[in-house]
Amino acid sequence: MTTEALFQKATDAVERQNYDYAIELLYQLIVQEPGNVKARQTLWLAERRKFGDTPPSKMKAFFEGLGPWLSSMVHSILGKPRKIMEDCERYLMVNPFSAAVRNKLAQSAYEAEDIETSIAAYESAREVDPQNVNALRQLGRLYKERVEESHRREDLQLAMERFEEILRIRPTDHEAKSTAQMLAAQRAIEDGGWQEADTARELVRDEQAQAELQEQERIVRTEDDVEREIDRLEQAIAEDPNRSQLYVRRGDLQLQKKRFKSAEESFKKAYTMEPTNTFIRARLGDVKIQFMQARIEQLASKL
Repeated sequence: MTTEALFQKATDAVERQNYDYAIELLYQLIVQEPGNVKARQTLWLAERRKFGDTPPSKMKAFFEGLGPWLSSMVHSILGKPRKIMEDCERYLMVNPFSAAVRNKLAQSAYEAEDIETSIAAYESAREVDPQNVNALRQLGRLYKERVEESHRREDLQLAMERFEEILRIRPTDHEAKSTAQMLAAQRAIEDGGWQEADTARELVRDEQAQAELQEQERIVRTEDDVEREIDRLEQAIAEDPNRSQLYVRRGDLQLQKKRFKSAEESFKKAYTMEPTNTFIRARLGDVKIQFMQARIEQLASKL
């Protein structure tokens, strides 16, 4: 059966509310064609319709999703992002309300250089959890990358919207504020609004702030990229130890590597330099939360 015929059969099943059958067909399809975003989005639609507004119990989600979750950990170690994507999809079949797994799916798609799937997955995570700052941040960065490549007005607007959503959640977020202002300036220039553009450019003209923003905009693809970025930041800190954003960025990467103690030290150093920065203080809280989540996962895997 061709992929077109398989997709048509699956969409017919969705319309008949035969969601289990549709999910089975669509999963087969995305395994065959991982970059088929339309099929993947239809799969997510079928899963959400199957569950309606009622998420599975935590116990049910834990036990039924344990297999795919453990498999994704193994494939993470082996460096197989495509397989991680399949694991995440199997997990979402039993718990489509997990924004964390959707984030993981999106990051794995990015590592597999499947940008369109990455954007679609982050958007789905945003729909599940509108307060998902990680998804909003990565979406803003990805749309901004597309603006730089294609100069499409639609991508410029989407990038601005995602960073503005972050600011509604975290009003003091430096990256979101600076990037939103820069994108506003770009939009004003394209629209011919020179006065507005001049005002916006003044807010982001500081060269050091621009350099910090570029550092924050990096999206790490692989484990090696993380280590190289940490090494680069160590050198930058040695050359200029008074830039708090360097410590924040290093802390974010250390947290990504689950080096909780090192991440806490980086954020503490940044906080001593900017004691009124609520964003940095929040990152210290994130370290404690993720440390506890990691401990819970370790205990759960032992059980």
